[in-house]
This record gives sequence, C-alpha cells and structure tokens, in this order.
Amino acid sequence: YRMIAPIPAELLSETAEVRVMTEGGGYEAEPRRIEGVRFQGALSLGHGVSVADGAEGIVFIDAANSLGAFAIPEGSLIRLDGGRWRGVLKVEELHGLYGQIHHWEVHIG
Repeated sequence: YRMIAPIPAELLSETAEVRVMTEGGGYEAEPRRIEGVRFQGALSLGHGVSVADGAEGIVFIDAANSLGAFAIPEGSLIRLDGGRWRGVLKVEELHGLYGQIHHWEVHIG
C-alpha cells in the first residue's frame, strides 16, 4: 500500500491566521498562525467539488506540510495573508489509507 502524498509544499504559499470561537460566543484574542495553506476560490475548484452555501472558496490545510496545522472549529474566523476576516462555514477532515488525517478543507465566506 502506498501512502497518499502530502499536498506539495510549493502549492502551500499562503499563511492563515485563525481566531477560534470561545464557549462564550466570542473569539480568542490571539490568532493562531498556520503557515503554508492554499486557498482556492469557488469558481476555480472545477466540476464535482461542492462548496458550502455562501462560501467564497476552500482553504486547504495539509497535516504534514502546513506548519501549525490544527482542526479549526466551525464558526471560527480566518484570514489569509493579512486580508479580511472571514467565517469558517464548514470543515471537512480527509483521511489517508490508515485513518490518519491527510488534510482539512475549510470552507470560508
């Protein structure tokens, strides 16, 4: 059996900052950084890829090659390369052959 290769580092050119939603309904004051993510707008994803209602696109976070990667809770805020904050609408966790996390697809809008 062959392991599924990580998303190539050269495709992971953006940095995300995430403010996780707290139990009280606010957000953590200090954003968490994830270096090496990839954003693809809804229109560039191609056929067969469904984007959550209202999402502008998907941020791909690789379990191996994205520095600081973690499972972002839905409802958090995210921004890319210092841009504007967007909401995390849906998070999909994709697994490799042995059940390990391969990458996350984070629908933002």
